[in-house]
Amino acid sequence: MVDFRKSIGATLYSIVETAKVDSLIPFDYIMGCLDELCKPEPNIDSLLPWNVKQ
Repeated sequence: MVDFRKSIGATLYSIVETAKVDSLIPFDYIMGCLDELCKPEPNIDSLLPWNVKQ
């Protein structure tokens, strides 16, 4: 059986570290992603860390 907790933790860690490398504040980046994903037609390309405007 797959332990999804490890996978989710690794994914979140990867997102946070990528945001840091791109000089973003991880909390703000994740909140912006969640806000965009709640839209009826989210712009997925705008969620990439190197496309985020500070």
